Amino acid sequence: MNSSTYYEQSSLWDDAQVDSSSVEMRDKVIGLLPAGAQSILDAGCGNGFITNILPSDRRVVGCDISEEALKHVRRETRISSLHDLPFEDEEFDLVLATDVLEHLPDAMYGKALDELFRVSSRWLLVAVPYDEILDVATVECSGCGHCYHVHWHQRAFSAASVARLWEGRAGVAAHAFCGRRWVFSSEQVVALLHLANGRNYAFEHALCPRCGTAHRPSPARMDGAIERLFEAMHYGLAIEGRIKWPKRSEIVVLFDKQLSSRAPMLAEEDASAPPHEPQQALAVSALPVLVDPDAYGRDVRVISEPSGSTVFLLPRLPRRFRVTPNADAAAYDFLSQESIALRWDDDGWATLPALAPAKFGFAVRVHSPLHDIKQVELEGEGDAVWRRLAKPSASIGAQEVMRVESLSELANLLEEKRARAETRTGELLETNESLETARAAGERRIHELLALTQRLETCRASHEEQIFRLEQQVGSYEARQQSDGARIADLLALSEDLEARRSDYELRIAQLMQENRTLEEKRSNAEEKYLKALSERDRSS
Repeated sequence: MNSSTYYEQSSLWDDAQVDSSSVEMRDKVIGLLPAGAQSILDAGCGNGFITNILPSDRRVVGCDISEEALKHVRRETRISSLHDLPFEDEEFDLVLATDVLEHLPDAMYGKALDELFRVSSRWLLVAVPYDEILDVATVECSGCGHCYHVHWHQRAFSAASVARLWEGRAGVAAHAFCGRRWVFSSEQVVALLHLANGRNYAFEHALCPRCGTAHRPSPARMDGAIERLFEAMHYGLAIEGRIKWPKRSEIVVLFDKQLSSRAPMLAEEDASAPPHEPQQALAVSALPVLVDPDAYGRDVRVISEPSGSTVFLLPRLPRRFRVTPNADAAAYDFLSQESIALRWDDDGWATLPALAPAKFGFAVRVHSPLHDIKQVELEGEGDAVWRRLAKPSASIGAQEVMRVESLSELANLLEEKRARAETRTGELLETNESLETARAAGERRIHELLALTQRLETCRASHEEQIFRLEQQVGSYEARQQSDGARIADLLALSEDLEARRSDYELRIAQLMQENRTLEEKRSNAEEKYLKALSERDRSS
């Protein structure tokens, strides 16, 4: 399937709703723009989400392969692919590429990096998904069975791999992590989710890159309860420190051609430690207020609802909860999707029940406007669902016991899988180290071969020039040969004529010699007669 079919979907670029994660990434990009960048190329600009807000006093050009996307861009535009940019060398002070490098096929990826570098006179500013588990967003095509990433991502990036994009040519001037945290940080949990629930990632614009079939997951195959279960278990494993705390979803890096070209060892975002138990009393006015929920927050956050309620998102489950002034409240269990009303003790505290989290953590809704709540207090570590899986209380209903026992079995299975995965991860790390050594050796060999290729190319060019000169000489020789052949033919004809005349002359000479001999004999006879006559005359006298 031609990629233009996917990128020419008008609905792909018409979305007016932009989430806070994208806005944060855009703000980081704008914040890293150097003051000296007076001309900017936004390569792979899409619908102009960033292009349209770049400073108006600078020359800005947006280019993209999608004509449909460029209809939304309000600055100068060009239709172009990144691996063949229609611009002069060093035409722009800064080249910008946000959320585009991960889409490039391997066949054009290296050439695109070279082109971005070529048209920049100094800076390159890129943003890419950070530490993405590509398998999370994969689906199986209902038409041909092909497994593909719904956003057509071709590769994942670490901080180290981004830093090496132009190794040997441009150094890193600044970098920042931003965007929402990923939902999953464990490839093993993702694999188990696919095994239990299939590949049902929802994205309305997804098209199969092989056959073009639109992805329309069947609701019957998308079991929301299973997905919520795996999200809850993944959150529990992260809180317990058994898997890494998910990282932020974007990394933004500014490169400068004038800095050291040696790739720095950019520190990866710290995702090793889960949030600590929060402090007991928190002033609500000091808490971050979210427009929409964010996954895996490390602090207590709040959401002010239009209905007049306030939702507290808690990274860890406290044992007791209290707000000032007191108001009706309910805890929410994301697994069962049930609201559990809280009962306030005489001292104003409510003991929280065992709850299953979502990717946002634990939620408590207080039926009071945000501006009326002065303080929230948290106490101790609560009895989260994953701590009760192995020991259900006799007071729990039969249906909940069955659910908890099922969760317990799954938790044990996950733990076994995790242990095996850790062993396998160790083996893979050793293999990766060997492969890395081999890769480094391979890169050195490639550089050697490239140098040899350059020398051979120089020799080839020289030989081609020599061959051209020799061909010219051969042409001249052939022309002379044709002329000499005609001359030789004339000489042969003349030689034959001379040979015939020579034969005639030889015959005539032979005749003349015969006549000469005859005359000589006659002369000799006459001389003899003359002498005899003289002798007789002398005797007679």
